[in-house]
Formats: sequence, structure tokens, C-alpha cells
Amino acid sequence: MERRQLGNTGLRVPVFGVDTSAWPHHMTDEEARKIIHGFLDMGSGLVDLPNRNPDYHSETLIGEELRRRTYSRDDLILSLASGYRPHAPAGFRIDCSRRSLLQQLDTSLRCLGTDFVDIWTIAYWDEHTPLTELWATMHYVLNSGRARYVAVHGFHGWQLALISAQTSESIACQSEYSLLQRNAEAELWPAAHYLQSGMIATRPLALGALAQPWRKLSPQPEAHPYLNDRAHTILDALETAAEGLGSTLATTALSWVKDQPGMSTCLVGVSKEDQLISVQEAGEQKLPRQILAALDDVSQ
Repeated sequence: MERRQLGNTGLRVPVFGVDTSAWPHHMTDEEARKIIHGFLDMGSGLVDLPNRNPDYHSETLIGEELRRRTYSRDDLILSLASGYRPHAPAGFRIDCSRRSLLQQLDTSLRCLGTDFVDIWTIAYWDEHTPLTELWATMHYVLNSGRARYVAVHGFHGWQLALISAQTSESIACQSEYSLLQRNAEAELWPAAHYLQSGMIATRPLALGALAQPWRKLSPQPEAHPYLNDRAHTILDALETAAEGLGSTLATTALSWVKDQPGMSTCLVGVSKEDQLISVQEAGEQKLPRQILAALDDVSQ
């Protein structure tokens, strides 16, 4: 699989990695293991652990596999988030204080059975934590060897610029991005381009809404929050493009995200082993300029 620089760092990441946020809700542990092996077989060891499960289930599963020597630590690029407490009462779940960040990071490392992660991500902007404290914590984690690189998730462009101004270190940015959700283009991606930050896309298939024709999806709004008249138009155009390429909707949608200027990597939530085919094909496919432009226009 193709690898790209994470912004202006020396780290080269595969264009697709696995997003584990759905574990263990949508698959068994055995299915999760097969998906990790599927990514490794196609040349991607990038595993994102977004800190959504209060019991650190994903970290524990990966740690068990490392202890069994199913694969080695060197095979993996581990991306880990801290700063969100899913078990806390509403209104207190975002906590990026030094105490909370280090507590979560150290717990994750113990579950993984490793002493460092490759990319450590601040899960959200926390208006209650001073920026100086946030960066001091990130700097401490880098200097202590717990993380090799740092990133932020869900920040606005001005927030990325503010924290980047605190340091000469490169800070990657992670944001939801797909044909159905392009808000990152308003200010975050332009800021990332200017700062030479690595761009990491999440939910490139919009929770599966871009993986099949909209007529086959559940009509219940809560089942697919992205679906509306605009989404129907985009999905119809995506279906036409996929048919013209002899490809699938999922492969074409993933390729569109991957081929955006400056994109370092895309984190894909795969819940079934057969979905790996779309990821592999998207990694090998480059969309023609005319199709890229057409999908750009219809999804604006």
C-alpha cells in the first residue's frame, strides 16, 4: 500500500488505516483480529484507537495479540487518542487537563503492553484547559518517549494555528471528512496546508452511508444521520461514477478522499472481513480528474 509523509514529519503512513471505534459493538474479537490481519496483509499496520470505550477494549485486544507475538510492535503504527471520558456524566466528558490526559494515556499503554504510541491525539478542544497546559502536556509526553508524534482531533483551523504557534513540532490534524461531510474544507484543511500539518480523515464512508445506493439504506433518519435530499443526489452521482469505473461505491468514495490534496491517511471503520476488498482496491485506484471534479461539484 502507498505510504505518505504525515505532514512535514519523517513518519510515513499508509493511505488507509483501521478505525477501531466500533469495537466491540459491531463485531466479535475474532472478527476484529481478522480485520487487523487483513490490513497488515495489504501493507497497512496503522491502527487508530480513538478512546471511545471506557473499558479500553481495543487497546486490550491489540495488547493480547502483541503478547502472543501474533505480530510484532514494529508491524504497527499505533494512533491513540486521549481527552474524552465516555463514562463521565454529560458535560464532563471532554477533559484535556494534564491529569486526565496522562492518566488515560498511561492506562492505554498498560493495556497495549507497550511503552509508546506512534501518534498521540488530543481528542477534542477543551475550553476549560489553558492552551499552555495542553501544549506543556504534549511536550512532556513527547520528551518522555510515550509518543513519537502528536495530533489533534476535531479542532477548528484557528485552534490548530494557536497550538501550532506554541512549538516547532509538527502537529497533525484529524477530522471527519467524506463526500457527505466536507466541513473541514472551510478552515481546518487550509490551515493544515499552511502549517504543513498532516491531514487525517475519519469516517470517509460516512458511517457506511457511502457504501451502497441510498435506496437500499434504512429509511429511519437515526439509522443514517447523513441521509437527506442532498445526500441522495451525491449517492446517485457516486453510483454513476462507480459504474463507469467498474468499481464499487465504497471504493470510489474512499478513493475520492484519499486523492484530495495534502491528505496523509484515511481511517476506515471496517466491521466485516469482506469490506477489506474496497479498502485494498481504493489504495490501488486513482480517480480520473474528470470524475474527481464531478464528485467535487455535486458534493459542494
